[in-house]
Amino acid sequence: MVFADGRALAYKPRPIDMEAAFSTILDWVNGQGLRYDHRSPQVLDRDGYGWMEWIDGGPVADAAAADAFYWRAGSLFALYRALNGSDLHSENLIAAGACPVLIDTECLLHPPPDALADRPDLPAITMPSVLTAGLLPLYTFAESGRRAVNLGALGPSCGPDGLEETTYLNAGTDWVLRTRKASPRSTAHLPRLEDRLLDPTGHVSALAAGYRETWSLLLHRRDWLLTAAGSPFAALRRARGRHMTRSTWNYGQLLEAARGPEGMADGITFSILFEALRRPLASLPAGYRKIAEAESRDLERLDVPRFAFAGDDRHTGDCQGRPLARLFAETPFEAMAGRFRAYDQAQVDYEATLIAAALHRPPAVARPTTEAPPTPRQA
Repeated sequence: MVFADGRALAYKPRPIDMEAAFSTILDWVNGQGLRYDHRSPQVLDRDGYGWMEWIDGGPVADAAAADAFYWRAGSLFALYRALNGSDLHSENLIAAGACPVLIDTECLLHPPPDALADRPDLPAITMPSVLTAGLLPLYTFAESGRRAVNLGALGPSCGPDGLEETTYLNAGTDWVLRTRKASPRSTAHLPRLEDRLLDPTGHVSALAAGYRETWSLLLHRRDWLLTAAGSPFAALRRARGRHMTRSTWNYGQLLEAARGPEGMADGITFSILFEALRRPLASLPAGYRKIAEAESRDLERLDVPRFAFAGDDRHTGDCQGRPLARLFAETPFEAMAGRFRAYDQAQVDYEATLIAAALHRPPAVARPTTEAPPTPRQA
């Protein structure tokens, strides 16, 4: 929504408790004397929905501002890791000059899958590592493996094309044809200087420094942050977030098949498509069976399923806020606090080293100068 004076808001038709809490945390961090302040989006939190300041992208002013961008990106990453954040990918970040801004933080306090309440016999599954959380380069492939696409929030864009999506040729005629076409790849999350995208390899020191310095602050104030009533973390105890039982991409694949000619042929075929959700249920807790039922209901309405949790509750709920199952052995806030307390400076330094390594280019591999020996003939 754009006002007459040019200001704009983004309407979010879901609870935005996490965005409101994260902005409060950023405001607190900005008052702690770190090297740079963050841009903290304004949030209007309402019951079940909300409004958020619209963030426009823009270039950095110079090389010093580029370093500031990457320092802030490392700092945001430290906060996201400390808060058990998940789903940090390119579509959730805007490069607004020297400030990277997270515009979707609904997956903070994400319940870890190794905290299943009634299946302690299942092997532990760790949260995404620093390399796979989404900020650093995270590659997938399109066109049957012929083209790489970086889904991460930082790193090379790998060209103008994104993933493939279904499109229709000759629509409205008897010669309509369904095909696959590469979607345009947004670069709103990538910093640029004038018309040139910045090479992150020149700023890995700033990125790692932002990560280390912010973690040092968090570790120094850890007890107060986790226990004090006046802590900026306190609102997270009541905050409602999104539980990612499966990735949106998985749901998208099912919906694409359901909307195709084969899925629309009859109701039985349409319903059978969603039975794939139930295949692993025999090895999962009973709560996941209720989740699968809710997934099927949402998908049959051609909606992407969304499951919710509260920071102080062990249950997960459906898109209407109705409780589905007691799924976890501890609350999401308790899981975050336990992981936070296990961190020390040695772990932070190790992860900062991994961050720097992930953005360095690998050394070029020299081609052999001699021909390979001939293959022996078969006798």
